[in-house]
Order: sequence, then structure tokens, then C-alpha cells
Amino acid sequence: MAGLFITGGTGFLGRSLLPALALDRTRTVFVLSRDKNRALENLPAAPNLQVLEADLAGMVPVEEIRRLKRLDEDAWSRGERLLHVPTYFAWGRV
Repeated sequence: MAGLFITGGTGFLGRSLLPALALDRTRTVFVLSRDKNRALENLPAAPNLQVLEADLAGMVPVEEIRRLKRLDEDAWSRGERLLHVPTYFAWGRV
């Protein structure tokens, strides 16, 4: 089963995308959230949706974001996709 890993799942974009992604039962959707309880309250209940709790504020160096971007571009070229919806903390550092 292919999987998606999404950061910022409880933000504006994440909340908008996750209901549609959760409908695709062929994929496990991993959501990273600063507050797991809040995420579970606000995200759709789906057996293929798993919430992981962590705070990326100041934890992701620019080099790692660039590496993730290259990884995403490689996945895209193979017809796969890694979706990274950055938090405003990371956005200001890119």
C-alpha cells in the first residue's frame, strides 16, 4: 500500500486536502501535527489516516527542505507524490 506523509495537516491546506485523500483507501495517509488530539478532533475519521505528533518549528534545516524537494521531484517523475504542506515556521526559512 502506497503512503502519503503530510505535514501541516491541520492547517488550511491540510484540512482542505485530507478529506479527499482519506477517501482513497489504497493509501495510508500519515499526518504530522503539533497537537494530536486537536488533529483527531478536526480531521476526518478514516481507517487509513494516522496522526503523528511532533513540532517542526526550527527543527528542519534548509538543507533538509531542499533534500525533501528533490525527493518529491523524483517521486513525481515516477508517478508518485510526496506532499509537503509546510508550516509557517518552515515557510519563512525557505
